[in-house]
Amino acid sequence: FIKERFKLTSISIIVQYTENATIKSIEEEWENIPGATKPTYEMTNDAGRVLQFLKDKEGMVVANSGGNREGYTGVFTKGGHYIVLAEANGRMVTVLDPNLYDGKFEEPGREGKVTVEGNLAFTKISVVAEDCSNRTPAYFLFRKK
Repeated sequence: FIKERFKLTSISIIVQYTENATIKSIEEEWENIPGATKPTYEMTNDAGRVLQFLKDKEGMVVANSGGNREGYTGVFTKGGHYIVLAEANGRMVTVLDPNLYDGKFEEPGREGKVTVEGNLAFTKISVVAEDCSNRTPAYFLFRKK
């Protein structure tokens, strides 16, 4: 499970930060990761597309949270952070947050927006959408093979 989560985050970082990247160069880079299988993915800024993708159980999504900005307190991060959206139930999404810590969602500006059960966080897709609204691409959708 952790290995798969690492793979998802890794490819999103490659996609975002590879200068002058093309899909072909990203796929070639992915093939150089030992033991990795090439994913099928797409990038989008559309939270509605993300929600439907998760409801249809097509795969998982790496969301690119943007953090604090003027007039807005970041829910998942203060300065920028990747989270994984694992599934959806109605308009609620299950979030895997590698930076989850006790009391994180009790901080001012975050309270009442996320519930936590063990290592899983749950929130509305609208909360994630607002948190990612200053990022492009905001979402990386990875399909199951």
